[in-house]
Amino acid sequence: MITEKQVLDIFYSLLKDSVSNLYKDAPADDIKQSAYTVINTLGVPADSIQTVTVNVNCYTLDLDKAKGIPDRSTLDETSLTVINTVHNILTDFYSIEYVFGKVLREPALAMHYANNRFIIRFLNN
Repeated sequence: MITEKQVLDIFYSLLKDSVSNLYKDAPADDIKQSAYTVINTLGVPADSIQTVTVNVNCYTLDLDKAKGIPDRSTLDETSLTVINTVHNILTDFYSIEYVFGKVLREPALAMHYANNRFIIRFLNN
């Protein structure tokens, strides 16, 4: 069986060299970066074939904080880096597929984030 920590560690190890300001679960409370990426899961089932949904959320400050205008260029660039790094990975232990992406607003932070969703599957024999 695979744990949530192991899933986060896999994604972190794949992304750490290509994405800056990378965090597991959540960023630090006192984060000062204008752009950062957070990896989290929607839980890990205890099935014989474990299928885990993983979010890789790429945050960036709004171009216009008052109007909530997103920095689409940075969101797209970071998202493409993430997708191109982990999509269609196939090993003897797991496979990763990109499912979808959507840009969402975080008004309290004056940020938008690209929610990039992946599925990772483990065959437990």
